[in-house]
Amino acid sequence: LKGEIKICNDGYGIRVHKWIQDESIYIPIFIFGKLLPLDNFNDNQKTNNHTKLIVETSSKGYLKKSFKQIWSNNKCHSQDTIINKTCHNPKEFTCIIFTSDLNRFQMDKFDDDDLVSLFKRCAYNVVMSAGCNVTPNVNDCWDIGVAKNDYNNDFQQTNFVNSILTSEHDKHIDYITEQICPKLVEHIKKKSKAAAAENLKPMQVENHFFICVSCLIEYAEFESQAKQNKLATEGKHFCSTFPLKDDKKFFLKVL
Repeated sequence: LKGEIKICNDGYGIRVHKWIQDESIYIPIFIFGKLLPLDNFNDNQKTNNHTKLIVETSSKGYLKKSFKQIWSNNKCHSQDTIINKTCHNPKEFTCIIFTSDLNRFQMDKFDDDDLVSLFKRCAYNVVMSAGCNVTPNVNDCWDIGVAKNDYNNDFQQTNFVNSILTSEHDKHIDYITEQICPKLVEHIKKKSKAAAAENLKPMQVENHFFICVSCLIEYAEFESQAKQNKLATEGKHFCSTFPLKDDKKFFLKVL
């Protein structure tokens, strides 16, 4: 369906019971149907941009119920709420299906590569902040994920410094890639009989990677107050280290 975005979470569902401060409203309706994104929105002004919003959830909470609600026409209309008693051991999940009001944006479908790339990047950021499951290696200050880059032939990365998303290829990324890539080049040269392997450079290996880094750096300094740009702190001042060169298990997973 054009303009449809579907997000599913197989973790804990939302408890399906009435809100304690207003027993006429179920908790999922309060979250998705009543709350606005920020306090500075005008409650009397329309801020939604969808033609249909479907919310489904199931919880193992003490009531063990499933919930489904459909809103349409930018939440001007809602269908009857569907609530059912679940089985003894129900599967928990929450699923949101959002159909964008593309006419408002003078679009007829999501055909912009930049927009789709932005959606993908947001998904990667969610994975990284919620827990990355691609070749993870974790210590108290550093979480590292390494995956093959199937998107293009350029190095891709997403990274957080002290839980702040930084968009640039910064010094903490170099700190990790400068440990991984030379080690892989060494391995390839030993295993490959191709003549081209002898001239292989770490940068060429790096271009095939998607690297995820989440790290804690004490007294981190950024080149701008907004902090989305570049990390100014030099590697020698990180106050924490993450040596990978001798981590055989990690490199076996990467290979």
